[in-house]
Amino acid sequence: METYEQTLKHLEAGYAGYSSQLRLAAKWILDHPQTVAFKSIRGLADDAGVTSTTLMRLVKRLGFSGYDEFRECFRQNHVAGESGLTNRARGLREMIRGGSDVAVVREVATSSLANLEQLFSETDTALLTEIADAIRTAPNTHLVVSGAPRWIAAAFQCVAYMAAPTLLPPRPSGGPIIDDFLKVEPGDVALCVMVQPYGAETAKAAAFAKRRGARIVALTDSRASPLAPLADYFVKIPSTSPQFFPSLIALLTVLETLTALMVARCDRATSERIEEFDRLRRAEGVCWEPGAT
Repeated sequence: METYEQTLKHLEAGYAGYSSQLRLAAKWILDHPQTVAFKSIRGLADDAGVTSTTLMRLVKRLGFSGYDEFRECFRQNHVAGESGLTNRARGLREMIRGGSDVAVVREVATSSLANLEQLFSETDTALLTEIADAIRTAPNTHLVVSGAPRWIAAAFQCVAYMAAPTLLPPRPSGGPIIDDFLKVEPGDVALCVMVQPYGAETAKAAAFAKRRGARIVALTDSRASPLAPLADYFVKIPSTSPQFFPSLIALLTVLETLTALMVARCDRATSERIEEFDRLRRAEGVCWEPGAT
């Protein structure tokens, strides 16, 4: 029987070649793997917006004899126990009641907590450590990002480069980001960020960096993302939001976590360099001090 990870990898690999209905089913499974273990075939099909027959075609295509065998591989991977989020979300609902504005705030708070809870429950600490080490030791790390996530990537670079001086800033807005990737060399890292709606330019630049021999770190919101098949390191970024655009709180948290890991694992010379940054900024009046003129 296929393992959980093998099943997800087969879904990723086959996604582009599936029919539109099979893609709907595959995307739902890739985006909600933790819930498959508890779904009947009809329930999963309804959630994915396909028929039970379509879902069974996908199950067979993945090499399972039937839906029960397919679901079993997800059950074996499931870690039992109610998330602490449940009680926090329930508390928010009970504590805050009122008009429409309050409802909006409640929804944002609940979805933000859910995104963070999902991020840390589904992401292996060892994987984040590997990524931090890859960025810290790479000849160069290139940030592949466009659109709304770009400002978060820029803030990450502004802080993290003190621990990883070869972490390059994202290209300023206004020019094609692929222009910067002509200097990508084998062994470099390309840290690629993408949430829906996916930017074609980011996808093309990531594919180009892969062809140039870079290791791809994919921070994206779905295993059906164009980044997933390219990834040497994959972190799913939950982005559920009640507003019209995806939430970026989980992305910011991942980048802050990577920064913390890089600093925690740096050598003495890097630690001294960070201290020198701090001394220099204070000496030159970059940081406001009480009583400063």
